[in-house]
Amino acid sequence: MVFIVMGVSGCGKTTVGKLLAGRIAFPFHDADDFHSQGNLEKMNNGVPLTDEDRVPWLFDLAVHVAQWNRHGGAVLACSALKKQYRDMLDWNGKEEVAYIHLKGDRDLILGRMKDRTDHFFPPSLLESQFRNYFKKSDRQKGVTGSNLLIMLERRLDNIVFRLGFANSRAEARQLVMHSHFRINGKKVNIPSYLVSAGSVIEVSEKSRNMARIKESLETVARRGLPQWLELDKANFRGVLKALPTREDLVMPIQEQLIVELYSK
Repeated sequence: MVFIVMGVSGCGKTTVGKLLAGRIAFPFHDADDFHSQGNLEKMNNGVPLTDEDRVPWLFDLAVHVAQWNRHGGAVLACSALKKQYRDMLDWNGKEEVAYIHLKGDRDLILGRMKDRTDHFFPPSLLESQFRNYFKKSDRQKGVTGSNLLIMLERRLDNIVFRLGFANSRAEARQLVMHSHFRINGKKVNIPSYLVSAGSVIEVSEKSRNMARIKESLETVARRGLPQWLELDKANFRGVLKALPTREDLVMPIQEQLIVELYSK
């Protein structure tokens, strides 16, 4: 039997998994340790992994799950939030696997994440900001959870990061606050500014010689550019061609859980 301890970032998968493994005398493994170097670089830079990135990782884990079952069992800490991921891990139910889904309230998980300086997904929004985004999303037509994720993607600091003008969202936020970007020709220094479809985002003339921006642009090809964005690298300019859809966002997020939490 292989026990897979699953849940969102910060829920305690590693801690609980190690405790369980110690109690039943099974070896413990962390799924993050099986990522390729390319995946690790993406996550360290705040770039969400695509399903294409995850498939080789999941297949490798599935092979190990089968091997662990042949050698007495194991405990694995893995988010495994999507059913299609779990189907790969247990070979569509052919392997003897038990899933343990950990949950925690917002304050508990947020508190843990704030204390983790080495994690791939540090919190970036204040509670008050996030609640305001939720309220706006709830008032819009459509699915609240999808509206929320799309709104967060439209933040200027996120767009700057996605276009490759910064190596992280934290760096993008600082660059925006120091007035290094223009939207449709006008200076904007508000990181939370929501960029509209068709808008042109460009680096200010005076900022185009900044080494950090030039160096970041060199990594665009490796990081990848979302299909809803267009980049004119030579002219330090990007365009939000169209608002992303939920299908365009490949982050491993169960937004319905966010909706349930903030609807209480």
